[in-house]
Amino acid sequence: MALDHARPGETIHLQPLGDRLAEAKSRALLKTHALELIHLVLQAGEQRPPHHVYGELVLHCLEGEVRLQIDAGERLLGPGQLVLLAARAPFALHALKPSSLLMTVQLPADQPGSGSSTQG
Repeated sequence: MALDHARPGETIHLQPLGDRLAEAKSRALLKTHALELIHLVLQAGEQRPPHHVYGELVLHCLEGEVRLQIDAGERLLGPGQLVLLAARAPFALHALKPSSLLMTVQLPADQPGSGSSTQG
């Protein structure tokens, strides 16, 4: 089953979820050959185990607070803060509060995950 991604020119609404955060789920927003955006939702205490992506990654906290574990140590991300991670850099997340983040991944050509939902 193909994921429902935004098409070129389609408006994406992305703002803090507020009262709707408790029921919200993570969802893919768009994917091109070079870029993927995901609205990541984590409830308090929820974790994402250590992993990496092939391209550079930006995590932008929209609301809540998450602990980001990277090789350089721990970082706390709160509303309005973002961090750039190098390609293939391992990271893990732990939500200290109900949180939502915009995850932007640069997808290098010829790597797993590269492809586009904007065609066809």
